[in-house]
Amino acid sequence: MKRLTALCLAAVLLLSLAACAGQPQELPDNPEEPAVTAPADPNLGRYTCTAVTLEGMDLGPDGQWMELEAEGKALLYLGNEADEAQWTLNGTAFTLTMGSETVAEGSLTDGTLTVKLMGMDCIFVKEAAQTPPKTEPEASAPAEFTPSMGTFSCQGLYTVTYPLDTFQAPADGLTDLTSSDGAKVWFTKLDTRADANQWRTDMESKLAETTTLQKETLELTAGEYPAECVLYEEAEGWHAALLVDFGRNRGSDGRSMAVASIYISAPTREAVWNDTIQTMVSSLKLGQ
Repeated sequence: MKRLTALCLAAVLLLSLAACAGQPQELPDNPEEPAVTAPADPNLGRYTCTAVTLEGMDLGPDGQWMELEAEGKALLYLGNEADEAQWTLNGTAFTLTMGSETVAEGSLTDGTLTVKLMGMDCIFVKEAAQTPPKTEPEASAPAEFTPSMGTFSCQGLYTVTYPLDTFQAPADGLTDLTSSDGAKVWFTKLDTRADANQWRTDMESKLAETTTLQKETLELTAGEYPAECVLYEEAEGWHAALLVDFGRNRGSDGRSMAVASIYISAPTREAVWNDTIQTMVSSLKLGQ
């Protein structure tokens, strides 16, 4: 009887083991998901000051810059040393604080930071990112070189882009841009169409002077707007004066602008009016 009982228990044990061996292994209900890396904030980076005014008086930028860092940290350089600050952005509304004091308020849109900073109206433009080199150019043709581009803003009313390998903003602030071949460029605005008519009168007088050696007039397009261009030579070199007519006031509150004016001087005609300068003029866009 004992032997029969033992045999029955052994048979039950074997059936249990066979049933367990036939069961598939169950996968966990929630497998671990791979970590997702958050995209970098496009607003981070160095912003160069391009315009400073105080109660309507143009003070001109003098090397000031602002750097927006991660976690709301910032550096502000106004001429002596960079000070630590904190920044916040709510939509396009920008605020810069130092400790518990708000030192700047304004807006940040598409890389242009327009703020009232310690009583001054300032415009900071984000420096262009460097174009990474191609690691595997096509064997059939050499890789084309694409220069890094900078942006110049005229009081936030209109902007142009330019290649950084050709133009640079001088530290003395006497000109807006200078080129490697000796060209000097100024960007300004005319408040009214009457100012534009006066510009035309002045140009007619200039071209009629005996000191004007050669002269040319051109009609072209700057951005999507009609533009007039006068090229003339004097003893000291060549000049290009451009007038971009927007047809109506394109300014902002407190800053009227009917016409954009661009003036260029250089030792030679090639330096004052070449493909690079024409491309820069064509890139003109109204500010935000």
